[in-house]
Amino acid sequence: MEPTQLTRELAAARDALLQVRLALDVERERGITLTFRDPLTGLPNRMLLEEHLALALARARRAGTSIAVLHLDVDAFRLVNDSLGHLAGDRLLSNLASRLGEATRSTDLLSRPGADEYVLLIADIEADEHRVVEEAARRLIDALDAPFTIDGAEFQVECSIGVSLYPRDASDAPELLAHADSAMYRAKTVARGGWALYTAAAEIDDPRARLSMSTRLRRALVRQEFVLHYQPIFEVARGALIGVEALLRWQDPDRGLIPPGDFIPLAEETGLIEQIGDWVVGAVCEQQVDWASRGLHPQISFNVSPRQLRRLDFSDRVAGHVRRTGADPTRLTAELTESATMEDPVECETILRDLHAHGLRLALDDFGSGYSSLSRLREMPVGTLKIDRAFMREVPGNREAAAIVTAILRLSRALGRVAIAEGVETEAQHQFLADEGCPLAQGFLLARPLPARGVEELLALTF
Repeated sequence: MEPTQLTRELAAARDALLQVRLALDVERERGITLTFRDPLTGLPNRMLLEEHLALALARARRAGTSIAVLHLDVDAFRLVNDSLGHLAGDRLLSNLASRLGEATRSTDLLSRPGADEYVLLIADIEADEHRVVEEAARRLIDALDAPFTIDGAEFQVECSIGVSLYPRDASDAPELLAHADSAMYRAKTVARGGWALYTAAAEIDDPRARLSMSTRLRRALVRQEFVLHYQPIFEVARGALIGVEALLRWQDPDRGLIPPGDFIPLAEETGLIEQIGDWVVGAVCEQQVDWASRGLHPQISFNVSPRQLRRLDFSDRVAGHVRRTGADPTRLTAELTESATMEDPVECETILRDLHAHGLRLALDDFGSGYSSLSRLREMPVGTLKIDRAFMREVPGNREAAAIVTAILRLSRALGRVAIAEGVETEAQHQFLADEGCPLAQGFLLARPLPARGVEELLALTF
């Protein structure tokens, strides 16, 4: 055979071999795609989602970061199938995937586990996971604002989103996914077309869940798993830090830091709140003494539950903690909700006067929501009125809400009380308070709740 012909045949054989390899590679890639991708939308399927979630959990455990799982379900999707047919339903699911994909960040994983459900995985969250989740949920909901047009029919689509967080809600992938699913059904019930965070409190209708949490709460008291975070309170005019509000957290060894809304309702119902509240008073007294020894003298407020107010010996127990620790009672403020003081006005007023006689200051929390009698308010030894955050949410845009806040500020000045605005989250709200002469304020705009060590850095700049 001529060398030239041999060279041509070898080249042809090599090209044929390459074609075979390319074909095999295509088939292999196609197999991988079929295994890990949803054939309708091209999004990752449940298998790929679980693989990415496992990797994200491994990174989070090493780095101490957080993970969010958002479970999205299309509301009334069956109506589209029944009205326009399954082909139209498939086109809607495909269009939904495109819109939702455009609303997610490149670092997040949007998947379609099946049916009319989508799951967004947000990994490697270093701080403020609630803000990250809220922004992500809002982007997904806003992506569905514009109507869809399928087969000439135009219609609006809404979704419900459930959210669970690692390590707050769960420690492994199955539980994270299950809790996000549970929160999604809660969103359908209480916030259709919106989103909801998973909360253990939402499951307390289940007798087994109630029993489990009650047992864990009792164990948490014995094991001292409760901790206090402190939200700073500032002067509106000068921006000076003048005090802090002690806020209870549960440092669960399995689920991480659990906010009070997830366990306080059950603690109130079972009576455990009395022991937990007693621990809070003791811890606040000890913290006041510790800070005072280092030249830090903020006013420290703590919340009192309605159940604690029913105890005739409550004021004596508080005074006992003050004596035991050597705390300065004038640096302590007991916060009572306006509604709690109305349950038994006569008995409550006695307790308030006893606390005041022991040297503590008193604040009326959520003022404006309980319709207190002005004559009673004038007679109660309460020095501070805390404006209900429900009013602040719509300030200054809502004229009625702004008028209510202005009226409370004028009332507090007329009665010689100090007003504190809670829930200040925007510059516009802060400016409104400054213009209206509100003396004190607290909220995420000014400072988030911090552990004792974190707030000490701010205190050191003031005292």
